[in-house]
Amino acid sequence: PIPSEIRGGIMGLTSVITMPSSFTFFRSLREPLKNLKRADFFILNHVNLVRDGKRAEGSLKRFGKKVFFMWYEIEEIRNLNGREIALSSIKGKKIVAFAGIGNPFSFFRLLLKLHPEIVYGIPLPDHFRYRYSDYQEIKKIFFETSSHLILTTEKDIYKLEKFADSENIYFVKIK
Repeated sequence: PIPSEIRGGIMGLTSVITMPSSFTFFRSLREPLKNLKRADFFILNHVNLVRDGKRAEGSLKRFGKKVFFMWYEIEEIRNLNGREIALSSIKGKKIVAFAGIGNPFSFFRLLLKLHPEIVYGIPLPDHFRYRYSDYQEIKKIFFETSSHLILTTEKDIYKLEKFADSENIYFVKIK
């Protein structure tokens, strides 16, 4: 089931969340900072979703390597039956969004680019294995919050197709 600490931690996001400072950015690397000097170049991901991307770039330039930027954009929103909804229709709507990916908050911030009234974000562990009770819990949150739409990632939607009424959940195709 969805862990209680996650269920209790559903977040209503009404504005862009700022990422940690560059200092925290460097502390959260998988390898020690000294290993960055071995890199041939750097790729900063999700720079369109953070306020201090340029500061991180400045910190990396001291290594004398090229810095590239990468970001995601929403291509379309549709369900497993192929029904597509216009990106512009998200504006002003209440959205329940869930994601079992490495950084679900980047997914929620990306949805904010569509200007919904609010995003109730349900962050789940990467590679989350959905059970029917999890799906029911997500639907319960949808009704409790009087939301207009349930959105998830393309990765997560295919884990839910075994549930009979999963056509009510839409996935966000990202490019």
